[in-house]
Amino acid sequence: MIACVPENLATFAGELRARFAGPSSVTVDAPLASRTTLGVGGPADLLVEPVSEADLAVALRFCHQHGLPWRVLGRGSNVLVRDGGFRGMILLLDAAHFGRVERTGSQLRCGAAARLKAVAGSARKEGLAGLEFLEGIPGSVGGALRMNAGAHGSWMFEVTESVRFVEPSGALLEAAAGDLQARY
Repeated sequence: MIACVPENLATFAGELRARFAGPSSVTVDAPLASRTTLGVGGPADLLVEPVSEADLAVALRFCHQHGLPWRVLGRGSNVLVRDGGFRGMILLLDAAHFGRVERTGSQLRCGAAARLKAVAGSARKEGLAGLEFLEGIPGSVGGALRMNAGAHGSWMFEVTESVRFVEPSGALLEAAAGDLQARY
């Protein structure tokens, strides 16, 4: 495993930037406090903002190949970052691609960075029932799926049909919600 240390951070960042197909960004020694709702915490060695699923897969493959620890940061709610920061890569799914909410038939297709409030609002606007409980939950779809967020007796996986995701190896997959181990 290659440790992420100051001497090789700029090299890692340059190597990763060269692999991206789109204008995804890589920031070295990036402050994280302003990216959490609590406003505390130190920097990430690398902060990557992919603009597509393809670039997200590239970043995850890069971490896998180099043994770099990584975490996804969405809206930063319910997240504590230690003062010493995060040694590795933080993936910030903040691009428009990951925040979209689109109606397809009688369903909504939402990106991981879509705000839950926006999802509830879109459902209301489109006349789709069952997502009202999301209105008061801070955060995004990705985080809500990760923890099976719920309120008022309803849970995220009760209203989810399938989840499209990128594995740490970089493979893009889709699974039925019932095939995933959802728990709070």
